[in-house]
Amino acid sequence: MKITLTPWKRVLMVLCGYAFALGIGVLASVLYDRSIPAANMAASGGMYAFGSFTLGFAAFATIALVPTGLLFVSLRQYRGVWPVLAVLGFLMSAAGPVSAWFILETGQLPARHPELGWVAMFAMLRLTATPFLGLVWTGAAIFARGRFAKLLFIASAAIEASLVIRFVVHMAMHWSR
Repeated sequence: MKITLTPWKRVLMVLCGYAFALGIGVLASVLYDRSIPAANMAASGGMYAFGSFTLGFAAFATIALVPTGLLFVSLRQYRGVWPVLAVLGFLMSAAGPVSAWFILETGQLPARHPELGWVAMFAMLRLTATPFLGLVWTGAAIFARGRFAKLLFIASAAIEASLVIRFVVHMAMHWSR
């Protein structure tokens, strides 16, 4: 017996998958926060807050790969959607090297110019998503229809991979000092 889902049921499944992933991310973050002694949290609140955010985001993004895959499978039949998604994905990936440059090369610029704090925050959030976006673009390249979309998704995945490699090299150089 073959089960067929209407497009609305597929959308609902994808949205429920993202809601579940968000719930797991929030739960991971809350459990992490509760495991930190109050004295440590008071002494280094910002560091623990970033750690909590990173853990919650990682949990969300990992689980969100499943509904994203379902979304790609559901969209496979719509040929006109893929070029639009590919261009949007490429533009999102193009923001990665700009974010990396801003974080790695500008140093204390946001401290001297507080108005750039928002740019620095976006840059860090963008770079946090890099490994997951690489997986998303790779999956999109597999499911995409049309050569243009496939090539653009492959280019986007390559940009994300180069960012991960750049980060690993940067950290290796930093730790070897």
